[in-house]
Amino acid sequence: MTEIPLQQTPPPQPLQRSRRRLAFRILLWLVALTIIGLGWIVLLASVAPSRLDFSGAGAILMVCAPPVLLAVLGWTGLQFVSRSTSASFPPDSASLSSPAPEAAAAPAVPLVRLRIGAWSALTPHGAVVETVDASQARKQVFKPDKTILHPSGYPAHAASIDSLVPDAPGNIAATRLRAPRVTAMLIAILDDLHAQQGALVRSVDGAVGVYWLAPEALGSGGEAHAAFFALAWRQSAWRDLPYALQATAAAAAASSLYSVLSAMQSGAAQPAAACTIIVGADSLLDPEELAPALALGQVFSSDAQQGFIPAEGAGGMLLWHPDLAPEQLWANAPVLGPVGMVAPGTATDASLHSAMAAAILASGKDAVEIAHVVSDGDHRPQASMAAVTAMLQLLPALDPLQQRLSPMESAGSFGIAADLVHLVLAVELANEQPALALCANGGQCAGVVVMPA
Repeated sequence: MTEIPLQQTPPPQPLQRSRRRLAFRILLWLVALTIIGLGWIVLLASVAPSRLDFSGAGAILMVCAPPVLLAVLGWTGLQFVSRSTSASFPPDSASLSSPAPEAAAAPAVPLVRLRIGAWSALTPHGAVVETVDASQARKQVFKPDKTILHPSGYPAHAASIDSLVPDAPGNIAATRLRAPRVTAMLIAILDDLHAQQGALVRSVDGAVGVYWLAPEALGSGGEAHAAFFALAWRQSAWRDLPYALQATAAAAAASSLYSVLSAMQSGAAQPAAACTIIVGADSLLDPEELAPALALGQVFSSDAQQGFIPAEGAGGMLLWHPDLAPEQLWANAPVLGPVGMVAPGTATDASLHSAMAAAILASGKDAVEIAHVVSDGDHRPQASMAAVTAMLQLLPALDPLQQRLSPMESAGSFGIAADLVHLVLAVELANEQPALALCANGGQCAGVVVMPA
């Protein structure tokens, strides 16, 4: 039995639409002119009925000219108002999802869809949950640190982790030296990841892969970094499990986290492991490093180009490789989207816009599905406004004050661990809707979307 499609009336052509619209406008203005003319005559008759005379050209001009002029002025005013209104309102969401001014190709679909099995962060606000809550409330944590002094002799404002105890052998708990504080943060992050996934990791054969984003100040070579990390690993809850340290100082460049993630997604990171830990920690509170390396007059400065607020922080994630780990281990884990990066040296508003657009496009999500943005913009206004501007262009449905998280505005710079901390915060927010982690750091822009399982 052959189905006969229903005949549908073709939609009117654009030319027909324009002709109908023009005829409707002409008729509307004729009606308006007639109403205005009658109103003018009634007004004249009521004001001076004895002088109203329709004989002669002057009388006709007096009666007809004002309504015509009034109609022309009204039409001109309406055209001006409509043009100014359309220019003042932002374009709709369809036009906002168009390519950025500085176009960036969407990253290739990754060969490996990494799953995030565990995540942890430690900042001056506290753990990851406390950091999210305090950042959304825009809670300040800066306080004078007497061990970091300005040239004037007054203590510099800093943001330290009060609960951090560098109790490694030979270290003083109250020290502000970088190495013992980084070690203590690494141990805290590793212990937290182990508490979430340690029992599951033991069921997987092979060593745990580890990428450590190591501060360059802790050593000049790979062996020094390997020894430093080995000390932290032995003092953590992972001490009984073997690990393969896959990257250390080589990754300590700007936005190195996103380079590592991109390499893992493309399969370029060798050897591949069933589960991989990415961890980073940094402390910028060391007065012995601040005094000779930087002019302390730039500390806590919103005017200096390189001004920053000394702080410390750490972050870590455990990533499952779906092809190498049993499905029951990663089935309910969030998905890490493809990384979108813009070449170094082009950290402009346009490149930030491009990195965001590329990350959203590569994730396969629409802009309206993004629920939160976590950016690393610091306390300087230009860094914050760049992220806000990109949000208003790409994600107009989001409120930059409520749905944008930027803890560096209220907790200081976290050094090499900054990108990892912000990505972990994005994972925490990606419960039901995707969250976007955004980086504009060191002349490079990058972004990645975290999607719920």
